[in-house]
Amino acid sequence: MNQLRAHSFDEWEAVMSNAYVPVAIEPLPESSAEFTGMITHSTIDDIEFTLLRSTGQRVIRTERLISRSSTEVLYVGICTEGSGRIQQDGRLAELERPGEMVFVDSRRPNWWESDGDHEQLIVQVPVAALERGGWTQPTTPAALTVTPDSAGGLVAEYLRDVARAQETDPAAAARLGAHVLPLLTSALTMTAGELPNPESGKALARLQALTVMRRRCHDPDVTVDDIAAECLLSRSALYRLFDRGPGVLARLWTMRVERAKTLLGADLTRALSAVAAASGFRTERQFYRVFRDVTGTTPAQWRDSHRPG
Repeated sequence: MNQLRAHSFDEWEAVMSNAYVPVAIEPLPESSAEFTGMITHSTIDDIEFTLLRSTGQRVIRTERLISRSSTEVLYVGICTEGSGRIQQDGRLAELERPGEMVFVDSRRPNWWESDGDHEQLIVQVPVAALERGGWTQPTTPAALTVTPDSAGGLVAEYLRDVARAQETDPAAAARLGAHVLPLLTSALTMTAGELPNPESGKALARLQALTVMRRRCHDPDVTVDDIAAECLLSRSALYRLFDRGPGVLARLWTMRVERAKTLLGADLTRALSAVAAASGFRTERQFYRVFRDVTGTTPAQWRDSHRPG
């Protein structure tokens, strides 16, 4: 993971063109703030993740600039702070709240501008890799806003999770990164107004189920039937989503243990019984047993080993 900084538009144009594809950068007419920009970059296989922070700007990709580069890339922009807009194919997409996502194709002219201080996660996917992931259409659906509360919004949050994990746990990020291509293919297909292919659709349904499970894992009364119903699936269909690797219940227990580890680390004085209850375990005894099965140690031993100093 590396960082690149710039303090002028000329510097920033060079940084952006090196990180992405050749572009032109210009200030917004109404902007009077001194320009600053920073990119934090990491890679998983051939997919690149960059967190971009800058003051107001306009980024332009023209036919002339396209002719200077043979790179064919899909950019996935996810708003994390501030607001902006992207224009491509005669459409204008507004990004006004965190979690909104948009696709931009490097092979066609476009422009993007941000209003004042702005931050976004940009996922850079070679078109060839996207095709290996199942995308078969000749044109990508660019400049269409994908909202956080849509099925595509789940994919945006997943990409943010991968980027966060890359900062703290690269091994976990690599495991998560293995699912990026089929999930992106599903999001692209739905944005284009079509149904995803069976494998991509299964990946998206699995992600939806994991999202529901993560949100409800602290509730000791939640059942597999409850999770299936919220996902609009039958119990057997939910089990089929996890027919490879850990099953539904195993994943739910692991999520509860991960929640418990977060609580144990956040407050070293909190009673273990309170941690158990807040993590979705019915009893302290159940908490000890499952925690030991998942981690190989007891909650108290885990907390002692993670005390600072």
